[in-house]
Amino acid sequence: MRRRLFILILLVGLSPIGFVDRSASAQGTETVEEQLEACQQGGLVVDSEGQPGQWWSAVCRPIPVLDSSLAAPIEGSELLQPYVVKFAEEFGATNPSVNAEFMVVVVREGFFALDLRTDTQASVVVSSPSGQIESLRPLGAPGEDTPPPHYVGTDEFIPCPFGCILDPAQPVLLAAGDVAIAKKGAKCLWCLLGTDAAKNGETGLLDVFALLESGDPGSFSWIQDWETYQQGQQGRARDEQTTRAWAFSPPGSKCGGG
Repeated sequence: MRRRLFILILLVGLSPIGFVDRSASAQGTETVEEQLEACQQGGLVVDSEGQPGQWWSAVCRPIPVLDSSLAAPIEGSELLQPYVVKFAEEFGATNPSVNAEFMVVVVREGFFALDLRTDTQASVVVSSPSGQIESLRPLGAPGEDTPPPHYVGTDEFIPCPFGCILDPAQPVLLAAGDVAIAKKGAKCLWCLLGTDAAKNGETGLLDVFALLESGDPGSFSWIQDWETYQQGQQGRARDEQTTRAWAFSPPGSKCGGG
C-alpha cells in the first residue's frame, strides 16, 4: 500500500511541472532543444509509394537527457533515466509490441491516444490536472481500410483526480500535463492525434522516465526498437503485428505499422 501511495504522489507531483531540463547537455555537445530541432525521424507515416510506414514512423529517436535523473519510488530501484520523444507527424506511433521498462510518461505537447488493447494484463495508472480523461472509440475492424484518425472521442470521461488504473480494453485520450505510469512489461501504443501548439505541422512531445536495467541510456527499449526498424530488421515483431496490429488500427493505418 505504501508503494502505491508513493507512486501516486509521484504522479500528482510531476503533472504540473516540467521535469526535464531541456537546456541540459545530451548526446554529444548539442542541447536537447538542438536535437529536437534536428529530429532524427524514423520515417514518414506514408512513403513515396503511398504505403504506410512501419512502427515508429514519424517518431524521432528518443533523446536521453544526461546529467538529470529522478529517484524511483520503488524498492530495490535506483534512478529513472529521462528522455524527450518527439512525434514529428500526426498519427506517428510507437510499437505496441515492445516489452518496455517501468516508466513514467508525461505529455508535454499534443493530444495522444494511449491504447493498451494488445496487453490485457497491462497495469497503467493515469493522472490528469483536469481531473478526468476522455475515453476513445477505435474505428475499423480486421481487414477494413479505415482512414485516419482511427479513434474518435466518446464525450465520456473517466475521473482521474489523483490517479486511476486504466482498463486495458479502453483506449483513452491524453493531453498536455497528463501523466501515465506503466508497470514493467506493459505494451502500450502511443499515437499522436493532433497538436495543441501554434506551429507548422502536427507535432507532439512526450517526456519519459524509464527505469533501465543497465546504466546505459542507449539501452532504453524504445531506442533499441526504433533502431531495429531503421535498420530494416523488422522480422522479430512481424508475426505479432500480423495478428494484433488491427487491434489498434486497420491494415494500412497511419497510426504506425500494420
